[in-house]
Amino acid sequence: MRGATTLLAIISGLSGSYIQASSAAPTPVATSGAGDLFENIWENLVETGKDIIGGDNPSTSKGSKSLSTPTSINIKPTIEPNTNQCKALDPKLLPKILYFAEFAAAAYCDPNHVVGTEVTCAGGVCPEITTNNITTILEFANTQDADTTGLVARDDTVKSIVISIRGSSSLRNWLANIQAKLKKVPEICPGCEVHSGFYEAMQEALPAVVKSVEELKRENPGYTVVVVGHSLGGAIATLMAEEIRRGGVEVDLYTFGAPRIGNEELSTFISKSGTNFRVTHTVPRLPPVILGYQHISPEYWISKGDTNISATDIQIFEGGINTGGNSNGPISLNIPAHSHYLLPVEISSCAPSGFEF
Repeated sequence: MRGATTLLAIISGLSGSYIQASSAAPTPVATSGAGDLFENIWENLVETGKDIIGGDNPSTSKGSKSLSTPTSINIKPTIEPNTNQCKALDPKLLPKILYFAEFAAAAYCDPNHVVGTEVTCAGGVCPEITTNNITTILEFANTQDADTTGLVARDDTVKSIVISIRGSSSLRNWLANIQAKLKKVPEICPGCEVHSGFYEAMQEALPAVVKSVEELKRENPGYTVVVVGHSLGGAIATLMAEEIRRGGVEVDLYTFGAPRIGNEELSTFISKSGTNFRVTHTVPRLPPVILGYQHISPEYWISKGDTNISATDIQIFEGGINTGGNSNGPISLNIPAHSHYLLPVEISSCAPSGFEF
């Protein structure tokens, strides 16, 4: 766990030192060398992660690069943020969002990764789905490089086929988190670029998931396909939902604290391709916009509190970049908010390793 803590400290330090936000809204930027600087920083993080996984001390490892950087960067905004006013959440939607937050929590619980068993969670993290006698149809865990982990379940109560993807719970997950170099994916849409680590992590699980979904749709043609995930799992879920949609299947997407997954073209394309619920609070601001990243839209912003959230506490913002919601105000490391996401206990409370991104 020390390696994961080290990576969190490095990432948090970089966020605090180089991505400080004032009360003014952040914008995508064009800089003289700043984008290259941030790319170099993230490449250094990847090398540091490999050293940690290999057991080396990142401060003394021969292969490590220095993380020292200039003390200031001249940043000039090139794109105006969306200044649309927020919309209120329809109270009827809150129970549905809460329900699929429980599914995101269930992906952290090892017993749910056994085919044929009923989905349950220790510690009362997913009480409603536990009572609905939901069956695990497929499990995927310990994939080759990224350790992508999750399950496919059939929920006969709400007539849904649910793909739930776990957030970070291993050092290989963390390495996927920080491989932030953008990869061109013209097969998705013209000009689209994707976070290479998230994309590769998604691809490791995709073939088995698609096969399972196709079989379940044949058996249950009226069921809705839903993809959910928290944190890293939310990033992978976003990309997996898009891949399934490209196969001609309608997909509802629910993510909780998902990081940015690609550039403006990709985020816009995904935003328009189906129903998306990207639930956020103060933390998910990585990878930074200075590397060319944007969030998908819309954003369901939890404006206050960690638990006992009501519909009036959630505001809806349109656009990959806007002046409200997650982008408003200074960067926060409110870990309790990131850990709960509407639930009374931590969303990853039954994760064996006990840490997350």
